[in-house]
Amino acid sequence: MTVTLPKEPSRADVLDFVFAASKYGNLGLFIGAGFSKAVLNRSEDEIALSWRDLLEVVSKEMKVKYASLKRDGASFPELASGLCRAHSAANGMPFAESVAVLKRALGAATAWYPMEPERTKFAKYLEALSPSWIVTTNYDQVLECLLSGKSLSLGPNDGLSGAQGVIPIFHLHGVRTDPEDIIITQCLGSA
Repeated sequence: MTVTLPKEPSRADVLDFVFAASKYGNLGLFIGAGFSKAVLNRSEDEIALSWRDLLEVVSKEMKVKYASLKRDGASFPELASGLCRAHSAANGMPFAESVAVLKRALGAATAWYPMEPERTKFAKYLEALSPSWIVTTNYDQVLECLLSGKSLSLGPNDGLSGAQGVIPIFHLHGVRTDPEDIIITQCLGSA
């Protein structure tokens, strides 16, 4: 059965389309940082951080003032590269070593685990959607916590595949458990 969307779909059309994709095993999800923030952050406690907040946290750990890196119009990868250049210069180490320090710090800073009742609530949502695969820009493993025993983490150097009954979760920018593969900087060399 083929379900297509009209040129100007209604909400009901979109929901029918998503339901059909889920029912026939064709639903894939693209999930960004907003998802982890929705699962983890409570009004009194910010656990999941934005890229800006993550860079601020790791810059403190790397003993580089985040404010000194800020430039109008700079992307987060550019800021991360600047952080590594500043760390490299301050510590007399190669740029690549500073990048490794940054990646390990990011891995540690994204070691988040959802609490109840959010864990149960969001796990039910994902199970009801029954995605065939998930692509995420997040380093954290919040999705894996929600799909415990039903998912497989994949990093940017892994193929997007999975065994039947297992949901592959492809971490586009890397996964916290393999900091070496985390993608955050603009440049690879000493630029």
